[in-house]
Amino acid sequence: MALNLISSSTASSRLGLVGVMLAGLCLYMQYHLYSLPRADFTGLEYFEDSSNSTGTRYRVLSRASSAGGARAELELLVRPSAAGFYPKLPGSMPYHSHAQQEESLAVLSGTMGYSLDGRAANATAGEVVLLPAGSKHTFWCSGSEELLLRATLAPPGPMAEAFYENLAGLGATYGDVSRIHPLQLQGGGVQVEDLPRVMSWAIQRLLVPFAQLLGFTASYPQYVSAGAVGLSHD
Repeated sequence: MALNLISSSTASSRLGLVGVMLAGLCLYMQYHLYSLPRADFTGLEYFEDSSNSTGTRYRVLSRASSAGGARAELELLVRPSAAGFYPKLPGSMPYHSHAQQEESLAVLSGTMGYSLDGRAANATAGEVVLLPAGSKHTFWCSGSEELLLRATLAPPGPMAEAFYENLAGLGATYGDVSRIHPLQLQGGGVQVEDLPRVMSWAIQRLLVPFAQLLGFTASYPQYVSAGAVGLSHD
């Protein structure tokens, strides 16, 4: 009987300690997020995803709100020196998919490397790469010259152009996109695909709510740029 009481008391103490540690972690992360000096794109037409302008430069050409919710368009200038989520692929994003969002990438100059459902290829000036909804993809600058492209999202999805604005804002805040806090990348209508299915399920069901509890959000008002505000580009 005494041993059972001791075991129960020990278990309760451990659970209490875990609870205190989690509460402390939440408070620390909330303080960190509140005090983090964020990049501010207010009034900027062009905005960068690095603190030293060596990464990718973005410009919003058409917002979903100004195109009747039909599409969003952005211009991206990806430099060969750009940091990426994959070290040898400049400007690369995580291998990901959008469940309901179709994306097209029109190469205006330079060479774009891309991976679409496991198939890698290059596209040069004048070519357009279509990324169907649900397809697994990423892209990067694969040449020695800067890559200039136009990205069109149709339908624009839950975040539309805000996905790119917030990706760039987080990169500029943390230094570059390769340094973004991992919890910050969860949610926002994007499914990261280079993870085992079980881990991906755990992230969506457990990690995303936990990240939100800590204070992480999919978008921040400081990252809204001045590009195409109140304008329609048809």
